[in-house]
Amino acid sequence: KIIQMKKILAIYKNKFSQLKHAYDEVEREKEYIKNILQQHQDTSIKRLSELREQIKLDRQAKEQLECLHQKEIRKREYRIEELTLKLNAQQDLIQLPHDVDQQDIQKLREKVKVLFLSQKFVYQTVYDTHSSL
Repeated sequence: KIIQMKKILAIYKNKFSQLKHAYDEVEREKEYIKNILQQHQDTSIKRLSELREQIKLDRQAKEQLECLHQKEIRKREYRIEELTLKLNAQQDLIQLPHDVDQQDIQKLREKVKVLFLSQKFVYQTVYDTHSSL
């Protein structure tokens, strides 16, 4: 009977050893998979962060370009307005009757100059204000 018990004990020891070996193998695979998943997660988080930064930089560049374009448009609109005023002033001078003496013409030219200078000053002030923003 002792021999039979020893055989049964040997069988159980063998089964337990196989079970422990299988468990250890599963634990190693679990750690390996856990490490791989962690690496992939770290890589994904890093890539996501890079993409967010790229989007942020793209937005800033777009805003800067838009601001530059708006400034250029305002500058051109101002130039068009200035040239239109000059043209109107010259047409007014041409249409003046010839009997208006030279002194009146000179006064009108000075008024036009003053208007242009004041307009230029106002535009420059507005432009500087927008630039500082």
